[in-house]
Amino acid sequence: MKKSVIRMLIVALMAATAWSVRTAPGAQEAGAVAWELIPDPAKVTFETFECSDGKFSVSIPAGWERIDSYPYKIDDTVSGIMLRGPENPEGAPMTISALHYAGTGSIEGAQHYIKKVLFNPTRLDAAVETKFSDIEVAGTRATTFTITKFHLVMLPYDAPPMKEGVMYDMNPPYRKVDMIVRYIVIPSKPGFYSLSYEAPEDMHEDFSGVFDAFVKSFALTGK
Repeated sequence: MKKSVIRMLIVALMAATAWSVRTAPGAQEAGAVAWELIPDPAKVTFETFECSDGKFSVSIPAGWERIDSYPYKIDDTVSGIMLRGPENPEGAPMTISALHYAGTGSIEGAQHYIKKVLFNPTRLDAAVETKFSDIEVAGTRATTFTITKFHLVMLPYDAPPMKEGVMYDMNPPYRKVDMIVRYIVIPSKPGFYSLSYEAPEDMHEDFSGVFDAFVKSFALTGK
């Protein structure tokens, strides 16, 4: 008997990062999405996270879901923290991260990392010149910039029956959500630090204060 081969192919452009395609909130009935209320950013509380490998500490939003897959971790030794926060009504989540890249891999320093970020195939503003600004973080001169991109939210759907011996190309429905991403890149020797905040366009400003507090708390421990 011919061996059954079933192939699921999700057609989606995704950056070589940890930003994943998320499934939208479940529908109580066909076509009706059960939205969850967006929490009040003023009520976000913080707890201290210490990264011994990256030699830093930072105050992180308590209760946010930890993401263990870091951007570009196949290109360098990466340590730190990345968290998934609230979603907007369309099901797109915000993320916040503080990561240390050790400089032991193929990423040749902070400027090379910035070029990789700007090459993100999900960018919406690639044709526009990126504006860079200097900022001081933890007593160190850093570079900050903002880009826009899209995030794909997979929608609920019923997979068709699959027969043995038939190959399938599945194209589940998805929603494209505009996102705003802010980066702060801090040079170090060796390596560098990357602080980032990504949020749906309709939530970015409301939760920007959470990222500001996150950045303000960032400290190099030197341990």
